[in-house]
Amino acid sequence: AVGSVPIVMSYPITLRDCTLSGGDAAVSLSQAIVALRDCKIEGQGRDGIRLRGASLDASNLFASFCPPQGRSFLRYLAGGEGDSVIRLERAVVDYEDRGPIEALICSEAEPQHPTLLRITDLSAGLTGVDAGHPNPIVRLAPTASTAARCVVDGVASGTHGGIVAGGGGWSVSQPDRATAQDQ
Repeated sequence: AVGSVPIVMSYPITLRDCTLSGGDAAVSLSQAIVALRDCKIEGQGRDGIRLRGASLDASNLFASFCPPQGRSFLRYLAGGEGDSVIRLERAVVDYEDRGPIEALICSEAEPQHPTLLRITDLSAGLTGVDAGHPNPIVRLAPTASTAARCVVDGVASGTHGGIVAGGGGWSVSQPDRATAQDQ
């Protein structure tokens, strides 16, 4: 696992060509600028990737195995000192036997700074604990921020409880609504 103490600023961090796992989260970083490239998350606890007040630029990710306590693949918690940009591109979340309790991606917005969550080209099988109990792909926490934006483009998944759920106060756009469920 890779982590940082959630009370200090972490400087730019780049993880490339890694296989990660962790008892609580495979990646748990606070107030950092993170680049994650060509990595596998082969074991997680509550979350695969957990960020607090951080920015993430992630591409070419593969994730497998969601344990019974798994809440999400990616969780963003507010708590930073500036703008937050979370970009997830070309990810395969292959939870074969069990999916997360809440959603694949859960996000809060920074209350006083802009927050951008951009997901492109995501492939996911199970979105809930089993095929009969699907969750949304993205679950957004309500916010009073006027600068919270979520863009989801290019999602392929099995049964899900909607692409984006929640998100009062967020500006949400979904340019490509084609999914396995919609076809």
